Amino acid sequence: MPQPSTHEATAASEYALRPVSWSDVLVSAPVLLLCMLVVYWTVLFPFDELRWLGIGDANTEAGPMAFVMDYSIHQGELPLWNPLTYCGAPYAANPSRSLFYPPNLLRSLLTLNPTPYKTHVGLMLLVGAHILFAGVSAFLFARANGLSRPGAFVATFTFIFASAFLYRSLGHWRILFTLSWFPLT
Repeated sequence: MPQPSTHEATAASEYALRPVSWSDVLVSAPVLLLCMLVVYWTVLFPFDELRWLGIGDANTEAGPMAFVMDYSIHQGELPLWNPLTYCGAPYAANPSRSLFYPPNLLRSLLTLNPTPYKTHVGLMLLVGAHILFAGVSAFLFARANGLSRPGAFVATFTFIFASAFLYRSLGHWRILFTLSWFPLT
């Protein structure tokens, strides 16, 4: 088998990902959490106005269907069929329900004595966790590609505070869940 030339080996090493340290995670997570609170301040507070419940389909369709999931699971049933929509509709086969998405399933299991309000609180915590996960992942991706910490923060803020990402966090949670995994691909 022919050996790669020195030039090919040098070129390959230039594009190899660099190892990332735990200090990068410990630095990025609190900074990103603080920035998230600043950016989402007008959505989260005042808490009694319930703007954090989402817009559009989030609070009229996705939230109630998540409550159906929570209620069914806590009754010991797997919600395969939804009798509340039209004359009945598949629940588990509908990809917008995210029934088998592990973080959503965990959220549902951890929603004790489910009520619509508790389900929405759980969904907002899940959205916040995904935004934080996306930010830390983007930061680590940028650091692994050789960016300095300030450069990695700029790349991260550009990713998680872009208008498309912010809008998805208020109304299209399933798309946000998908987008949050992009830095790891």
